[in-house]
Amino acid sequence: MKRAFVLLGLVFVSSAAMAQTNAREPLKSARLACNAPAPTALLDGSAYRDYRSGPETTDTFYESITLSDGVKLQIRNIRCTDTDRQEFLLTVAQPDHDKTDVAYWSGYLANALSALKARDDSKDVVTSMRNFLAKAPTYPARGSNVEICRDSTLPRNGECGAKTGGTYSFEIRKVGATLVVKAQQSS
Repeated sequence: MKRAFVLLGLVFVSSAAMAQTNAREPLKSARLACNAPAPTALLDGSAYRDYRSGPETTDTFYESITLSDGVKLQIRNIRCTDTDRQEFLLTVAQPDHDKTDVAYWSGYLANALSALKARDDSKDVVTSMRNFLAKAPTYPARGSNVEICRDSTLPRNGECGAKTGGTYSFEIRKVGATLVVKAQQSS
């Protein structure tokens, strides 16, 4: 009787573990569903003394540098089956300018992007973002946030459809004493 109970218990534990593994399998498959080439660096890493880079996940490549004024810049290049997205994040430790000034901070980031040493195959990406940042103060803002479709239309229901070419967005956030300025584009 004890032996049968132990065998029954092993069968139960084994089938429960199998069910749990099978339940996770669709999630794992969904994460690996990006049938696009892995994203790569946008910057010429050899141009920066403190350049750091590498894959963050299978669909995200990150880069990090310190600008000449000590401000940190991080870039994330994200690619999946039906989308490409680039995020540019400035981290300003002790900002001496108003956090809500979209014109100032979008101009600051545009100037920083102008000085970047981008790889030849990435210059269009950087130029596209820089052009958006130059126009960001002219678009309607919600506080310190600006979002516009790539065809210069406003997002419908909070989204830019495929026909618009994607999204540009700009955001300023205060995190403690630090200011984070984020701009992203997707297509």
